Amino acid sequence: MKDGLQQALANLRREIDAAGPAEGPERERLLALVAQLETQLEPPSDAEAEPDADEEEPSVLAPLREAVEQFESEHPKLTAMLIEVMRSLGGAGI
Repeated sequence: MKDGLQQALANLRREIDAAGPAEGPERERLLALVAQLETQLEPPSDAEAEPDADEEEPSVLAPLREAVEQFESEHPKLTAMLIEVMRSLGGAGI
């Protein structure tokens, strides 16, 4: 995983802990999203085929966009971290 993207995900995780939803389904959804991103961004093993670029939009970016829309008014810092992750993904060519 790229260093900038790792840092963006670490910042997002810290923001979820610090100022994000304290508990409940929103928090669990965000933590699951971060874990999903970390898993999907790990280098594939030799046995795994690389995903088609067209398939990554729904699996990686769509949930991020949904989270931005959901949290932008109540959690502006969290939204900024989500946008930073999206930018880092774009910078990594994903």
